[in-house]
Amino acid sequence: MIIGIDPGKQTGICFINENKNILDLYTTYFWGAADLIYTFGHKDCVFILEKPQSKNVWHKAKDKRQAKIIGANVGSVYREAELLEELLKQRGCKYKTVHPQGKINAENFKKITGYEGKTNQHERDAAMLCWVYLNGKP
Repeated sequence: MIIGIDPGKQTGICFINENKNILDLYTTYFWGAADLIYTFGHKDCVFILEKPQSKNVWHKAKDKRQAKIIGANVGSVYREAELLEELLKQRGCKYKTVHPQGKINAENFKKITGYEGKTNQHERDAAMLCWVYLNGKP
C-alpha cells in the first residue's frame, strides 16, 4: 500500500494500492497525519510525503500584510513536513519525500486516475503524490 500525505493546515491523505486503485481519500490535520504514521508505520507500506523545496515564498502579494500571511503559511507547511518526516524516520517507516507536483482540477484528476468520488485539492494533491510514485509523471 502507498500512503500519500500532503501536509498543511488541511492535510490531504490518500491510500492507494500497487494496482493503482485509490482505496481512501480524506482530509485531516497535522495530528491526524501523525496518528496515521503511528497506526500504519509498522505495516508493509510506503509513505509519500510532500515536502516543499524551501521556506521562501515566490507568490506575488497585493501588499505587505498579504505577503506576511503567505510567508507564515508556507513556513508552517514546511515545518509540518519536516516534523512528519522526522516521525517517519523515528518509526522506521519506508518513505520518500517529493516536491510539490502542481495542482490538478477535479475533472483532470478523474481522467488520470479513474476515481469517481468527490475530492478537494488537498486530497487530489495527496493522491497525485502516490500516482506519480507508481507511474511517473501523469
